[in-house]
Amino acid sequence: MMGMPSAMAPNLTLNPTVGVVGGLTIQFAECPASDEIGDGVAMTEEGFDLIEPYLRGASAWTDMHRYGVFELPLSARVSLVCSLRSGAVRVRHDADSQQGESELLDGLANWLEARRDEAEIRVLGI
Repeated sequence: MMGMPSAMAPNLTLNPTVGVVGGLTIQFAECPASDEIGDGVAMTEEGFDLIEPYLRGASAWTDMHRYGVFELPLSARVSLVCSLRSGAVRVRHDADSQQGESELLDGLANWLEARRDEAEIRVLGI
């Protein structure tokens, strides 16, 4: 006799991108010119639900930005990297945290930190 199917674990993968990606994803991307999207990373909405509180605390992010384009200034990136790293440490010690959550937080922190001096980073909503 088969048991009840288990709930699927959320997809917390951080995927490298070039240009705009389609689908229900949130993307952090380099934008060397106002109309150009360069290298970036994308995540599912489920993954972004874990990132959003850190982004809100580090910048002027609002709920409406989730559906558009948001420029992430350098000062906010530095603050966001620190918050994400602290969150990853806390999550690793929390038995109730989701599988892969600390990797997602660390992965985005690493990606942002490597680009602290880039001219523009934008968050591209769904």
